[in-house]
Amino acid sequence: MIRGATVARPYAKALFCWTLENQQTDTCPDRLQKLSIIVQDLQIKRLLKRPGLNKTQLVNLLSNLADIPEKAVEKCLLGLLAQQNRLSILTAISQLYEQYCNAHKKVLPVDISTISPLTKAQEKTLIKKLQNYYPEQTLQLSYHTDLDLLGGFVVRIRDFVIDCSVKQQLQALRCGLKILTIQ
Repeated sequence: MIRGATVARPYAKALFCWTLENQQTDTCPDRLQKLSIIVQDLQIKRLLKRPGLNKTQLVNLLSNLADIPEKAVEKCLLGLLAQQNRLSILTAISQLYEQYCNAHKKVLPVDISTISPLTKAQEKTLIKKLQNYYPEQTLQLSYHTDLDLLGGFVVRIRDFVIDCSVKQQLQALRCGLKILTIQ
């Protein structure tokens, strides 16, 4: 779930439509990602909360930190967000924008968590099975190690989760035993 998505969605959608129309969808994600990281910095967060802050100076500071050219659409976005005191939603805008780009390019981000790296054979089997469910899309895999899983794996695709971890199986067993002891 993207925090601030309701407020950020119209900005992300408008930005995506503009960059698509002007064939700039390749440069915008990197700049948005930089801005997202910058506004998450504690010193920048404190600066954003300061009352009576000069909006133009703030926009110039952020665009300089993110290496955004003077005439770039991201600088216009910064100005608009600064005027409405909504610079804090830049991270949500960046995430939603990336989702719009991925959907347009038919790229499906897949997050795979395991206790240890998958073997080539396991990876190939998993990709083949996932590709059966999403034949029209290119899978963009990212791997994470999670020692809490105890074994198995967890696959996250958008809001869909496939949890084949030992941790989940133990939790299900524990719940089943609790039900049996209550009866």
